[in-house]
Amino acid sequence: MSTKIIQTRFGGPEVLELVEQAPPTPDALAADEVLVRVAFAGVNPIDVMTRTGGGMAAAGVISLPFTPGWDLAGTVEAVGSQVNTLAVGDRVFGMARFPREGAAYAQYAIVPAVDLAPTPDTLTDDAAAALPLAAMTAWQAFADTARVTKGQRVLITGAGGGVGHFAVQIAHHLGATVTAVAGAAKHDWLRGRRPASGSRGRRCPGRHHRRPHRASMARTDHTPRRGESRRSRGRPGLRPRRRGPGPPARRSRPRPGQGRPANMRSTASVRIVGQTQKRALRWSTHGWAVRA
Repeated sequence: MSTKIIQTRFGGPEVLELVEQAPPTPDALAADEVLVRVAFAGVNPIDVMTRTGGGMAAAGVISLPFTPGWDLAGTVEAVGSQVNTLAVGDRVFGMARFPREGAAYAQYAIVPAVDLAPTPDTLTDDAAAALPLAAMTAWQAFADTARVTKGQRVLITGAGGGVGHFAVQIAHHLGATVTAVAGAAKHDWLRGRRPASGSRGRRCPGRHHRRPHRASMARTDHTPRRGESRRSRGRPGLRPRRRGPGPPARRSRPRPGQGRPANMRSTASVRIVGQTQKRALRWSTHGWAVRA
């Protein structure tokens, strides 16, 4: 016998029921499906929303009774006749049939082969089960929607959250310079998500300048200019004249694809700051190149 969780009504955690049933057999598989012995199932906010009647239930995709859960990790027990990408005994993880019923809260799950991927040896089953939905959200945002490319700058708020910590790594992988905003309690943990090059951020000299003051339009001298009579001095419409050398000219920030100063690192990088460090955030986009 095997166990799974079902719910026959919407509500809090008390509506989840643990039931026993005979395990699925290979004969129950369609040609493109895989039978997975589930080691871990991920729990996401959409699971909770659907359990209470929102989420996919409110969208009409899920109806009672059903087995919750989409994210899972485990081992292949059997494969359909047309599955040639996976074999019995392979460790796999994935997001089953989303947004339809995935039935991941069970000891065994039948999953389309296209919804699964081999689990890397460096990834444990519990970590793999927590990855699919959150990581795909970040990947779709940066790779498919925003199309982040090398040399762009990305600001990620909530970088210590479920989607945020994946977003930091994915944006860095795509070549962006990342500023990650998170609470101070999560800074050390986030630094552990950066590539292990061990180098620190550095300030690029010569990149900070005061914003130029708005020039006064009033004439402050009494000497007529070339082509200007004394009677026309100071009249509206005449070109103003600054007194003294004036403020330094403002340097424009290089856009993606344009040249960068030789002392500014152009490869991908990550900088982590606190949520209250608004000034550091503002200046980080102008004068910091951070080595991950």
